[in-house]
Amino acid sequence: MSSVGISPAHAVYPPKVVGHEMLGYITDRNGIDYSRDIGRSISFGGQHYFIFGDTFCKNEQGQFVGIQSNTVATIGSRSDPCDASYPYVQPNSVVPPLIPHSAEEYQYENDHDGCRIAHWVFGGVAETVPSLGFMWYEKLMIITNEQGTTVEACGVGIAQITIDDATGVLQATRFPGMIFNVDEPRFGSTSLVVKDDYVYLWGRYGSDTLLARVPKDLVWLREYYTYWDGVDYSNDWKTAVPVLKGIQQGAIIKSTLFGPQKPWIFLGCTEWADSQVMVGASANLEGPWELTPVFKAYGLRYESWMYCIYPHQWAFDEADGEVLVTWSEHWPGNVIAARLRFEIESPKFWQRVPLANYSWAICQMLKPGRPDARAVAEHCGVELSMVGQWAHPGMSLPDGVLPLSLHVEGVDVDKVAEAVMLLGQMLRVKARAEAAANPPAKKEERRTGLRKAVSRFFRRRKSNATRPHSSVE
Repeated sequence: MSSVGISPAHAVYPPKVVGHEMLGYITDRNGIDYSRDIGRSISFGGQHYFIFGDTFCKNEQGQFVGIQSNTVATIGSRSDPCDASYPYVQPNSVVPPLIPHSAEEYQYENDHDGCRIAHWVFGGVAETVPSLGFMWYEKLMIITNEQGTTVEACGVGIAQITIDDATGVLQATRFPGMIFNVDEPRFGSTSLVVKDDYVYLWGRYGSDTLLARVPKDLVWLREYYTYWDGVDYSNDWKTAVPVLKGIQQGAIIKSTLFGPQKPWIFLGCTEWADSQVMVGASANLEGPWELTPVFKAYGLRYESWMYCIYPHQWAFDEADGEVLVTWSEHWPGNVIAARLRFEIESPKFWQRVPLANYSWAICQMLKPGRPDARAVAEHCGVELSMVGQWAHPGMSLPDGVLPLSLHVEGVDVDKVAEAVMLLGQMLRVKARAEAAANPPAKKEERRTGLRKAVSRFFRRRKSNATRPHSSVE
């Protein structure tokens, strides 16, 4: 194990955006200027895709030919994140949906003028095994008449996602009915994470965002869903507590952007139509989450408020503090992409002071937060932490367990070296004081006296055994 090094630099927290670059609209290689929204990307089966919401389809002449409530496009490469393409467009220039209508839904639309059934995918995909996953979609009825347009929610459904072996196109197969009804939280419609044996699902209920989880091989069975109640996962969704408040859309992702202590990141937007990019990080999926506004999104052609704000990890290197973020303009706009640059902290230098040869009492005196350790940390402007495990002299540690040491870290290499020197001096002083209180010579004298006493005992016993016994007449 190395005793010196440099810690990787991460973005500062609370987060701060120090620059941005507008990359333009997400375009299609066929050259047609589609109006569409959502623009959440997914990684599935080793390929990246954009999932769009309402897509206003046009022909090559730019004439409107129909609307689909959800479409999926393949992303070309990391080098050009705005380049995408629909793998198939119907002869009538309508882009086929990912989440299809059922026969009954087609019939309902035909029988009801002004009614459109929509299936919107905001939460992404949960890839439970390679090239097999699930999407949770919101079903809605959009009714347009002389009084205007109304939107009626119908609940949340599930679709199984696979890849067609012949064409490489994503395919969705819907499960019957709704997994969550219209009067229940929209679990799975905000964000999804697959971790260990579970799919974690965030969904809105009013202005609150709640959290559920389900075994990843039983996602279609409602009875296996459990809900975070602030302490544990409960069987009753009504016990669930908010983990986020006032959020409209966004994604929770695992990231190295803010370092190993905060591996889970939320990036999204509020429900207040303020176009703010909100960012927060947490050690746990359950939170706590504290969100910070870091950037105000804006349009390229249309200046209404922006929505459907999402991060896309596949595009840029997080080690550089760069994140691809997209947001949606209102109709007749499109999805806009931008590169946000987060402020990166200064690199930190570290050195470790070995403690394995010192007593447990001395090690406790130098624990971070104790007076001596705190004085050195404050004087040198460094951070201290214990690494490894202490063992009694002569005892070995289990395999893979490091010997105890004091980890010294700071942005100034000279201050780190000074702290290590001061801590070393403290250790030597304390070791001498401890030795003076328990002189080795006295211990040796006690051991020598014990050996002499034992030796006299055995000599006396041997003498008694060889002495002749007197007989009694």
